[in-house]
Amino acid sequence: MPLDISWLPVAQSQPGGTRELVDSLARTPLSQVVYFVAILTLIRIGIFPLLRKTKVHHRSTGYAFARFVNEMLDAFIYAGVFVFMLIRPFGVQAFLIPSDALRQRLYRRQ
Repeated sequence: MPLDISWLPVAQSQPGGTRELVDSLARTPLSQVVYFVAILTLIRIGIFPLLRKTKVHHRSTGYAFARFVNEMLDAFIYAGVFVFMLIRPFGVQAFLIPSDALRQRLYRRQ
């Protein structure tokens, strides 16, 4: 008996919606992930000296924003490495196996 996931919001989304977004992220080539992580790392390296050299009495809203951006970039870097380079290749990988029932359901939506 196949697993029925039709109750999930991702399964019910319209074409171009959440399901396609999740699908495209799951199929992102590893080279693009490496480029993305490298670019975020370079941006983070550029922000860090600004944060380190700012004296305590000069820290204002701009400093708080730069610190927030630095921490978010750090989170994206770790998530990219952990999810796309460890979990996806060695743990879980999404596959779509086309079937007649799936094709009929997709054509009915259009």
